[in-house]
Amino acid sequence: MCLSTCPDGTIANFERTYCINLDDLDASYYYFPVTQIMLGLIIVSCVGRCVKPRHQILSNFIIMMSMLEHLSIIAQVFLTFIYANAAWGFVAIIIWAAYCTL
Repeated sequence: MCLSTCPDGTIANFERTYCINLDDLDASYYYFPVTQIMLGLIIVSCVGRCVKPRHQILSNFIIMMSMLEHLSIIAQVFLTFIYANAAWGFVAIIIWAAYCTL
């Protein structure tokens, strides 16, 4: 049986079979974590330019961002297996494999 709506202060689980109280969730909101990490990487790259004048800001930033993107996709795969079903987890792995071949 699928739920169409939940009362205020609750959310439906992934299968939409029951409502979960928001106070019972063991999670806090951390808005835009990848953007905040990216801004930190920009600062690291600019500081590298000040320390070493031959440092190339854009190339090193792109390299650091690629590592961040891979970590984000790996986190998405794990979260998909935990909170969604395995079929979507395998789709995320296929997308990550396609991304790695580029």
